[in-house]
Order: sequence, then C-alpha cells, then structure tokens
Amino acid sequence: MSWSERHRQAEAQHEMLLGLLPRYSQSMSSRPKETPQPKAGKYTFEDIHHALFPTPPTPRTLEELKEAITLHLRKKHARDWVVVVVSSPDAI
Repeated sequence: MSWSERHRQAEAQHEMLLGLLPRYSQSMSSRPKETPQPKAGKYTFEDIHHALFPTPPTPRTLEELKEAITLHLRKKHARDWVVVVVSSPDAI
C-alpha cells in the first residue's frame, strides 16, 4: 500500500470518526432527491462559549480602549517611534 493510499484511508477514517460526509456523497448520491443532513451535535455553540467564558468581560470606557490601542501600536512598532524627551517647553 503506497503512502497516498494510506493517507486517503486515514482521511476516510477521520471523517467517519468526526461524523463528516464522504467527499463525493453529494455528487455521486444514488438518491438525488435527498440532501445530506449534518449530524446534530451534542453541544451547542452557546454551551461551548459558556464553558470557555463563564463570566462576561468587564466593561471599559472609550478612553481606556483608545489608550490600549495606542499602547499596542507603540509596542508593536517600537523601532518606528521616535521618543522625544522634553524637559522644558523652551528646549524645542
């Protein structure tokens, strides 16, 4: 058995385990009137979301958001920023 055959066989096994439809099931169906329906999942998106994020995020003010974006961009592009330290307004 060649590598490509083993690869295709492994893909088919994974599709079966995940409950996915075979690759050509829609075009090669013996019953063209029926459309394949996905299997109903055990958990909904909302169940998974609540499991991952049990508490809602803390609300932030607009000023906090703008400051965070500015700090992120300065950190990301640190070598592009020129920092000018001014000890007094007359120094410039």
